[in-house]
Amino acid sequence: MKSIKKITALIACALLIFSFAACNNGQSEPVQLNKVTGLIITDNSLTWDAVPNAQGYTVNVSGKKVTVKTNSFDLSAFEVKETVIRVMANGDEQNYLSSQWSNRIVYDPSNYKNTDPRFSFTLNSDLSSYTISAGEEKPTGVLQIPSTFNNRPVTVIARNSFTDCEITKLIIPETIKVIERYAFARCLLLESIQIKGNALTEIGEYAFSFNRALKLLNIPQSVAVIGEYMVGTNDKEPTLTIYIGAAEVQEGWHETALDGFNKPVETVFGVENFDEAFENYEKDNDSEADSETENQQ
Repeated sequence: MKSIKKITALIACALLIFSFAACNNGQSEPVQLNKVTGLIITDNSLTWDAVPNAQGYTVNVSGKKVTVKTNSFDLSAFEVKETVIRVMANGDEQNYLSSQWSNRIVYDPSNYKNTDPRFSFTLNSDLSSYTISAGEEKPTGVLQIPSTFNNRPVTVIARNSFTDCEITKLIIPETIKVIERYAFARCLLLESIQIKGNALTEIGEYAFSFNRALKLLNIPQSVAVIGEYMVGTNDKEPTLTIYIGAAEVQEGWHETALDGFNKPVETVFGVENFDEAFENYEKDNDSEADSETENQQ
């Protein structure tokens, strides 16, 4: 009996030791948080991709460390010419260890300010592109919309943004994807609109309406949506010529998209080279103007 009791006791001890060891093995080691990525500077604001399970972040600005709760940081207080920045995700140090420092990003305030008073830029929700609108000074004469800001593409022209501007010629870059409604309405001196590239997919309603002097416009083949009365005006002169990349009116174009109210509109479909078409149009117009001058003399 004694031997049986001893064996039973030994077995119980062994089971106890095994259970204790199993419990210890079941306890997970702290996990290091992912390294911070996606650092972007917009104007005077630094943002980055949120790190799961982070308790906050430490921002190292040229040796000065600041702790923040969210994945953004205001740089307006740092007025030095050039600053090196790194960010670390903070863990609770029990279940999650703090991350390694991010790759560095250099901040130079002079590179992140809009110096052209004709324009205003708003960062889009994708944090990788901008929407443009008119700035404090309304543009005049020839207006070329910039294709980039802060090294990121300008993809949207905001609604009502350049309404009533005294521009004569408009050049829209190949980065623009959307022109919102009334973007260039009532620009009474505007004669030509040239849209570069094939990125544009949508032109909002009345985008170029009430531009009584408008003579020339092109629509790339990439455009899938055109709002109603895109070029609406009641002025009967001059005739508006529209060069269109598509071979025919496409599904998604509003039935009154090319209806200029009482304005005569001539549409030319299947145009492959807009630059050449614009150049030939201007040459023809210059020749006609020269002929009229000679006749008058």
